[in-house]
Amino acid sequence: SGNITVSSGGGAGGPFLPLTAGSGFPLTGDLYIPEFIYHVGDINTFFGFPSNDNFKVTAGGNDNFAVNTTTVFLKHTGSTRLITTSTGVTVTGNVNSSTISIDDYITHNGDPDTYFGFPADNEFKLVAGGSNKFAADANAAYMYYQGGAKFQTTNTGVTVTGAATATTFLGDL
Repeated sequence: SGNITVSSGGGAGGPFLPLTAGSGFPLTGDLYIPEFIYHVGDINTFFGFPSNDNFKVTAGGNDNFAVNTTTVFLKHTGSTRLITTSTGVTVTGNVNSSTISIDDYITHNGDPDTYFGFPADNEFKLVAGGSNKFAADANAAYMYYQGGAKFQTTNTGVTVTGAATATTFLGDL
């Protein structure tokens, strides 16, 4: 009941479909668009399909969100800040968070034998060059040389394995 008229001179510079408040335009099935849907009167804010298998959202002339068949991009003023792929997530810039949780370790890029993390509950470990350097658990802290514990805290003090050299000593022996 009633006709739909497509007229030219829309806010995005092309034809538009005018609808008045309360008139509604119920759709059933699919709606096909050739490229983008623009905000009336705002030619640099739109969303749509720049090419096959691609979708993007642009606001103020800046691409802010884009998706293709393999990747999702989140952008800020047109600069990519987050990329998701089948291998993981890449973040460009700072990550600000009150808490960051990891399962096991954080590894230095390009240096897989240097890392720190949590091998088990209530444990922390720092490894450099493939050797333990520092560790702590709920009961003690450990310092290592070439993977062997040389200094350990205990409930009664400290344990030193090997020679201890002091340049200055205060107190009684």
